[in-house]
Amino acid sequence: RILGSTNSITFATDGSRGHDVYGNDIQDVYDNAFEPDTAEGNVKIYRNRITNSFMPLSFQPIRGGPIYAFRNEAFNVANAQFKLNAQGGAGYSEPSGVLAFHNTFVTGSYYAWGQESPALVHNSRLRNNLFYAHPTAGSLFFSPPVHPGMIDYNAYFPDSTYTWMEAGVGYRNFNGLANVKAANSIIEAHGV
Repeated sequence: RILGSTNSITFATDGSRGHDVYGNDIQDVYDNAFEPDTAEGNVKIYRNRITNSFMPLSFQPIRGGPIYAFRNEAFNVANAQFKLNAQGGAGYSEPSGVLAFHNTFVTGSYYAWGQESPALVHNSRLRNNLFYAHPTAGSLFFSPPVHPGMIDYNAYFPDSTYTWMEAGVGYRNFNGLANVKAANSIIEAHGV
């Protein structure tokens, strides 16, 4: 149990495997609450509560996975709910194998779910998550192209603007989830 920490739970050792991190109450973390960066497989982050974090769950990157993030709750998120970034420099690699289900995020940022990174996100499933923001915020801004993967069955408040990068197509912009569904997009065919 970590309370009032300015540090995150970090297990960013190249090739690390087999971690279970659960039942923590993390408050006032400046950067990422959880940083399993460069982990390779069988990492589970679940049933944690995070309050006041810049980016609660960092996956910068995950090298093949699977890494599971499920049933976590994050309140007062300042920026990206999931940090799906690449690792720059020598040995550049992009995130792959992130499986995130049943997480709840309440944020005061510009988007209920915001993710800004040019890196491709490979072989990941982001489903059944709840993203809640101020009524004047956008719903989704997701700049990394998804290749291949699934972003579906998530819930958003407010239902306003949806923008994401689609590999080989570029940015797609929609006003309202009904328009996303009508366009037969690669994301949120069943979102609410």
